[in-house]
Amino acid sequence: MNSPTDNSITNSTLVTFNATVSDNIAIANVSLYLNGVLNQTSFSGLNNTNYIFPLTIPNGVYTWNIKACDSSENCAFSSANRSLTINTSASDTTPPQIQFGSSTPADNSVLSQNFIPVSVTASDSSGIQSIVVHLYDSNNVLVDTQTSATSSFSLSFTNLASGTYYINATTIDNAGNINSTETRKIILTSGNNNNNPSSSGTGRTVNSYVDVYEQQYEAQLNQTNPQIDLGGQQTPAKTTGATLFLIITTILILGIGAAIFVLIRKRK
Repeated sequence: MNSPTDNSITNSTLVTFNATVSDNIAIANVSLYLNGVLNQTSFSGLNNTNYIFPLTIPNGVYTWNIKACDSSENCAFSSANRSLTINTSASDTTPPQIQFGSSTPADNSVLSQNFIPVSVTASDSSGIQSIVVHLYDSNNVLVDTQTSATSSFSLSFTNLASGTYYINATTIDNAGNINSTETRKIILTSGNNNNNPSSSGTGRTVNSYVDVYEQQYEAQLNQTNPQIDLGGQQTPAKTTGATLFLIITTILILGIGAAIFVLIRKRK
């Protein structure tokens, strides 16, 4: 049984009885017994889930228990009765205490993951009736809620897309007083984004260290072997001004030498 806790005292005549029921086969029905008498029965047949029985009852001291039966007609009560006192003249008007636990990310946390862990604790002199944790998206739209009837609650919102989320928690004590935590902003990132530059357009863009090495090698190859292009093909040598001057000078020397040789022959 989850709530109210044993020996609870409340000034509210509206009480929500809560118990978790599970079995290795199908559930047939779950019943609330108040002071040993059957009060109401649920035939929803849900297994491994919370059964909730809201009930308005007058001042007094009560014992209560939950009985569950499976589809094979095996039935059992919870291990022990619980006591509840309703006193509408009680002076408990103090809101319960509630706070996030250490495993909850701090406000404005940026997490490279797809889940948000949350832990919450609550306390009050009249006992805690429930804790509800809320998850909102970046547009403040409610994404999910998780509820517990215990004063210490740990959970995880899982399989979340990258984006901005907000979390808070609310508790209600057995006197009907309510309190909430602050709202925290959590940013989730996938952590799988590829930040390397990519090729685009018709020009060549460096993508990796391999490309850098290849370009440097090609540049060095052309610098040391000017007659080989980037594809390794032979290219015609370029005629420079110094080369042209050397050719003309050689022709002139040969021409002058030939003329002198002719004059000498004629004198002989």
